[in-house]
Amino acid sequence: MSLCLSSMCLIKPALCLVILILGFLGYVKKKDVDLLAIGVAFGIFGMIPLLPMMGTCILGSTALLLLKILGYMLVINAIFRKITVTAPAPK
Repeated sequence: MSLCLSSMCLIKPALCLVILILGFLGYVKKKDVDLLAIGVAFGIFGMIPLLPMMGTCILGSTALLLLKILGYMLVINAIFRKITVTAPAPK
């Protein structure tokens, strides 16, 4: 993995941090675990490009791949839960 200091390599983690914060705030306000899961997933996505910038990346490429898969699985699970939850009956 090469060291990248271009603006795009810095914008992606910054935007992922915004989504992480919004997911956490959404969880606090609405107690919706799915919002938190999506926020955490994007936190993982934002952290991955920062690891090589912080010096020696202690995680190998396999561990980085597993982190990405974990992030994708969190998003897939949250979306799946949203589309399968039945709406409450109207009063």
